[in-house]
Amino acid sequence: MTFHEFFLLQRGRNEQLELREQLEWERTRWLACLFLQPHRKKGSKLNPKDLIRFEWEKKEETKNLEKRKKAAEYAAKKYETINKDKNG
Repeated sequence: MTFHEFFLLQRGRNEQLELREQLEWERTRWLACLFLQPHRKKGSKLNPKDLIRFEWEKKEETKNLEKRKKAAEYAAKKYETINKDKNG
């Protein structure tokens, strides 16, 4: 096995362990939400993400926000181009 192959194998293993750990934390958060729900005011609901947001979720939100900004910029440019064509 080459060093590069070993590195890829180790990185895959680390990602697998990290994903397993994330799922455990999400399960714990979900259970906490279920235990707290009966103690909320009538008609109000508790979302698991209201309890805590994990770092990996914050990173995903940041990535999604960047994608939305790029899409909005692209749409604005297209809109300007269409208006210029219509107005002459």
